[in-house]
Amino acid sequence: MLAHSTLTSSASTVSTERRNCFKPRPSWGTMAEGETGRLTAEQAREIALYPDRWSCYFRTIDGKPFRLDERDYLTEIYRHFGALEKSETTKMVVLKCSRKVEKTETICNLLLYGLMNIPYFNAVYTAPRQPQVTRFVEERLNGAMMGSINNGTLMKARLKSSVSHQTFDVGAKTLNHLYAYSNWGDAHALLGIEADLCCIDEYQDSDGDVLPMLIEMLAQSDYKWVVISGTAREQGSEFWKLWEKSTKGEWDTEAGEWVHGPGSKANIIGYHISQEMHPDITAKDIAQKKETYAPRRFANEVLGEFFAGSTKPLTFDEVLPTFDREREVVRGVAPPNETFMGIDWGRETTVVITDSESNILQAVKLNSRESGEGDEVEMLKQMISDYNCVQVVADIGYGARQVKELQEEFGDRVRSCYYSSRPMRPYEFKKRDNNRNLIFMCVVDRTTYVERTVEAIKNKQVSLPYGDDSLAWVAHEWCSLTSSAETDEKNFRPVRGQTLTKYGRDGDDHAFHALLYARLAIEIGDGGGVPEMKTFGA
Repeated sequence: MLAHSTLTSSASTVSTERRNCFKPRPSWGTMAEGETGRLTAEQAREIALYPDRWSCYFRTIDGKPFRLDERDYLTEIYRHFGALEKSETTKMVVLKCSRKVEKTETICNLLLYGLMNIPYFNAVYTAPRQPQVTRFVEERLNGAMMGSINNGTLMKARLKSSVSHQTFDVGAKTLNHLYAYSNWGDAHALLGIEADLCCIDEYQDSDGDVLPMLIEMLAQSDYKWVVISGTAREQGSEFWKLWEKSTKGEWDTEAGEWVHGPGSKANIIGYHISQEMHPDITAKDIAQKKETYAPRRFANEVLGEFFAGSTKPLTFDEVLPTFDREREVVRGVAPPNETFMGIDWGRETTVVITDSESNILQAVKLNSRESGEGDEVEMLKQMISDYNCVQVVADIGYGARQVKELQEEFGDRVRSCYYSSRPMRPYEFKKRDNNRNLIFMCVVDRTTYVERTVEAIKNKQVSLPYGDDSLAWVAHEWCSLTSSAETDEKNFRPVRGQTLTKYGRDGDDHAFHALLYARLAIEIGDGGGVPEMKTFGA
């Protein structure tokens, strides 16, 4: 039927039963006719032995044949996973990548190659969040099969299809299986699965426990293949530690070959792939990005390098313990205990609702323009009433009008918050502005309150419900926070001789600040209007 039935019978290490499955079936050549031409049985066997050749023959991109001739650096990666590449120990390939360098396309091709060519072959794909898994299966994998030669040759092998489980008929009464789950919310569903190939995508954001679990799935496999891909972020992360254990391969452009480090005999084979290597990204493109991107973003997303110029106050390893897998999100119902709300305005306004112990009950993003649900202020009024929030704190930086409207409805149950840089005076409360208008405004030192919120998360004084992964994005935004030493007196007015910490971000961090405001609301509610510093983050 397909190339999976064309593997050479010279594989002496396989059983007779499997060896018979490798024989080409008569219909394969017919299905390969058309613009690609008819292959002989020998040609078919040759193609099926090598994932790169197989991918170039069967795959198309935007209607054009998939090519690797201008991306020679990918060939060696593919060749680790040929049909005869069996292993008694786990073979792990680590792809440290920038953005837009075809890492996910490579994973897709390797998955399809194994599933279509090797009998009795099971594979697992996992990414941090379920929307990422769904998008991979429905867009990338299905798209690859539908766009294969002769109007979707590969698609014809699939018998059963759901996001989490796909079944493929590889001939000779053999079914292969692909399992796809998020490794945050659904990792438990992977327990008990036996696999030959495990792929972890976006490893930089993954649960650190997923790798040992996947390795255990390979215990009974003849192949024991693992592919780990991710975008480089900060030094010291779990992804960085794994990369440091690898061969740390770098591409020698002049020689046209990979150069591996001292650990070249290790079973963790690393490849560093950056935008500088991609044939469709020019030096001019790189130079322009260097001028416009922040240093961290340029290092991570363009060069594919771990960044050491600033640090990450919160890593995923520190955030994951805050998940309470026994607790569900509270949706639109006021719990029996008091609730508090933090609001961070933006293109998508972020709302965090907690109880008095900083257990997050709900977190949402409001975008009234796109949702068509009406004015966001009216939506917030409804949420405050539904959850019976006793205190609300909202960012005033981009929401002066919205805060005023909420205060007209709820009075001082809604306080605004203005970030300042006053190390000697971290908090003050203003009931009226200079014109004697009621404003109920908290003025807080940004560095002090960011640090106390960070410590609260690290010390597990904050809890996220994780009965499903619907709030996984919250943790992701917490980890977007960055920090670096700062002595710029113009912006930070430090005490003489004092170096302050500047907090920035390398992605959306609205959920972090909404949490900060919600925790401030708790203190205002508990402290009668003026928070005591000793209770915040204690």
